[in-house]
Amino acid sequence: MGMTAVILLLLLQAPHLSLASSEQAQTLRLSMRQAVEIALRNSTSLAAARESVASAQSRVVIAQSAQRPQVFAGAEYARGSSEGPLKSGQPRIFGSRLEDREVSLRFRENLFDSFQTRTRVQQAKAQQMGAEKDLESVRQRVALDALIAYCGVLRAASLSEVAKAALDRTKREQQRLESLVEVGEAARKEIPRAKAEVAAAEVDAIAADNAVENAVSVLRNVLGLPQTTQIILTDTLGLPEPAPDLEQLIEEAYRRRPDLRQAELQVEAAKLSLKLAQIQAGVTIGAEASYDVRLHPHPIGRSWNFGVSASYPLFDSGASKARVKDAETALATAQARLEQLRRDIALQVKQAHIQVEEARARLQAAERGVEAARESLAAAEGSLAAQVGIFLEVVAAQVGLTQAESRVVQALYDYNVARAQLEFAVGRLQ
Repeated sequence: MGMTAVILLLLLQAPHLSLASSEQAQTLRLSMRQAVEIALRNSTSLAAARESVASAQSRVVIAQSAQRPQVFAGAEYARGSSEGPLKSGQPRIFGSRLEDREVSLRFRENLFDSFQTRTRVQQAKAQQMGAEKDLESVRQRVALDALIAYCGVLRAASLSEVAKAALDRTKREQQRLESLVEVGEAARKEIPRAKAEVAAAEVDAIAADNAVENAVSVLRNVLGLPQTTQIILTDTLGLPEPAPDLEQLIEEAYRRRPDLRQAELQVEAAKLSLKLAQIQAGVTIGAEASYDVRLHPHPIGRSWNFGVSASYPLFDSGASKARVKDAETALATAQARLEQLRRDIALQVKQAHIQVEEARARLQAAERGVEAARESLAAAEGSLAAQVGIFLEVVAAQVGLTQAESRVVQALYDYNVARAQLEFAVGRLQ
């Protein structure tokens, strides 16, 4: 398991992390948690979700303003002139000038509107809470992407170590074979095969190094960092831990998942939309009070007004009934989506749980395979040294060991990714 405890060092220039000189670059050391924090800080999708929350908050304020007292200040100035009689029978006036100035305040309050405003406020608050839950969903998705990208770099680095170890083994076998040929204990015809195996191992090592750089480029992109950033990863792939009970995980997911809560809020908002449409389709009663004060010109003038109204859509070409029907359809759709989401969440948790257990089992089997492959390689090397075996058997044993070590790395990566996906499915990622 030593191959999985890899600390990856990637040294590329990072101007925004400069020291005293712009030509010097500070190394950015990242744990998994720090990588997630950077991803959350730099995520454009998360920034867009925050703007959606701010917009929803504004709509709440707008809805609430209709049920609160409002004060308006006004100022008016008019100037003009007229000639000739203004009305029939009036004396003719030449050069008459008109000028008017007024400054006033008006206090207005909506006293009652058949609970339409209250319903709109409740609806806006539900939408705001839904936007907040969507923000949390986006945050957890960004965190998951960062963890997967981080693990991807660790996997690539571990596979690169496996490829380098295979190259070293192949070179040592070539050197050993050449020594045996010199003392007449091995056939010279095996030398070209050994050189070919070394060349193939070199190609694999180069490809593995390129895979590391590609994985780091993906990580930089997920974290929102420039592609010239230098990074040191300080964490390693985690070892398996016992998985909790599946039923407990599903119940926890129902409590934690922000997208499920968002779907519930969408149902609540749809119910309020239906309630508002039903109110508007029936008899609506309104009450409003206002108080006006003229501040200029003197003397101060005051007036007040209180009004009550009632209305009913006797005929609106079916618009009221259509709005109610549309709201009922929207509610049924939201409820169906909620139920389907609950099913999907249970499936996601179960699939992630299965993947965790499968990766754990594969890792255990792969570790046993490494031990067996090492024993096979030692036996083949011993047979070759004793001139009772051939170099081809050593090559096959080396390939088997490399494949077994690669399976360990892949299984450990799969476990860590599956574990992160299980945490996401349950709603634990922060």
